[in-house]
Amino acid sequence: MKYLVDSDVLISVLQGDDGTLRIFRRLAAQGVSISAITYMEAAQGLLDQPASALAEFDRFLIDVPVLPIDQHTAFRCASLRRVLADRGGRVRQRGLDLLIAATALEHRLTLVTRNVHDYGDIPGLILFDAWS
Repeated sequence: MKYLVDSDVLISVLQGDDGTLRIFRRLAAQGVSISAITYMEAAQGLLDQPASALAEFDRFLIDVPVLPIDQHTAFRCASLRRVLADRGGRVRQRGLDLLIAATALEHRLTLVTRNVHDYGDIPGLILFDAWS
């Protein structure tokens, strides 16, 4: 696995956006995963959809591992929060993004996102943005 796909990218993939699908397929050949947070955000969006949409999401996940928030990832996130708070950075309003970033860091993955401004201040985090 090489890439962790952020929620914004996953949602575009699930919606069938051609450009995002092309990039996703290229990255998938090298190994992609999502965080439990990204799973939760995508699943929340599917709750108002027909049951077939959630079933299709489950089929999609056969080839895309969902990485859990375990003790190591939670500690990594706590450390990030401390570093950012010490620098005067935003912490409270971005808890989910920091858990996604901690997941990428803990598993040594590149985060694939369109929201580079949300993650640009996180030390050591490698970002992939093919849309800029």
